[in-house]
Amino acid sequence: MSKLSKFKRLISITEAADLLSRLIDQKVSVDDIRDLVLEGCLHANIPCSAELFRVDFFYNSDDAEMPNLTLSTSLGEKFGECSYIDAPLFNLAIGNEGSSYILVDEALNFYALRSTETGELISDDRATGPQLDDARFYPKEIYDLAANANNDSWSEPVEHKPLENLGGNYPNRLYNMPLTPSDKFLLPSTLPMHKPESPSSILALGAIIEVVTSTESKNRNQSSLIEEILDGYDLRGLSKSNLEKMFSQANRKLIEARAAKD
Repeated sequence: MSKLSKFKRLISITEAADLLSRLIDQKVSVDDIRDLVLEGCLHANIPCSAELFRVDFFYNSDDAEMPNLTLSTSLGEKFGECSYIDAPLFNLAIGNEGSSYILVDEALNFYALRSTETGELISDDRATGPQLDDARFYPKEIYDLAANANNDSWSEPVEHKPLENLGGNYPNRLYNMPLTPSDKFLLPSTLPMHKPESPSSILALGAIIEVVTSTESKNRNQSSLIEEILDGYDLRGLSKSNLEKMFSQANRKLIEARAAKD
């Protein structure tokens, strides 16, 4: 490994393994570097092609008479695009779509990443998430890690400072974690995950949609019904994309229930 690596801003995963091997005089593999990222000991700068969407939070209830409120999430408005992220990041369940890495702004708003290539949310899922083979690493972190490894005294795990995500086009500054340590209790990983709506509620919604849109005197279809709701109810959580997803899920559940009955 070249001794000039300390002057580079970023190095490859192979160079990172070779550099750490030299600094601690012990063979370090690429898999070891991956493990250090998962443990939060190193940042991995991962190229990606993603759209950023603000995460909307809202409360729902399965029972109108005895409400048991649960916190749910959905994708809000598009916020921008990014070309790389610094893992590890926090993951958050986004409705029924899966989990997404989260970037955070200074006001503790959360932003989810969706691949521009596949249309899927980007998370640490082994099958669909970013691969570390193309990741780049910060030499200073390798040197700091080696210094701790070569010290026989016990040392606390390194508390990494938030990294600003500079590879993107968006109006606010975004980071891989909150800027203030006292805000860590608000991290997405500690928030209640989305609780799927009970089958009876989904089926009821599907039946209501069918009844309302099939009544000839009303002359409605699903698109006009959504527009009526948006015009009459200016409420958080009742966005067009939200309603379209809910209607789609309700229609699918209704079809599945009828098929199971037959």
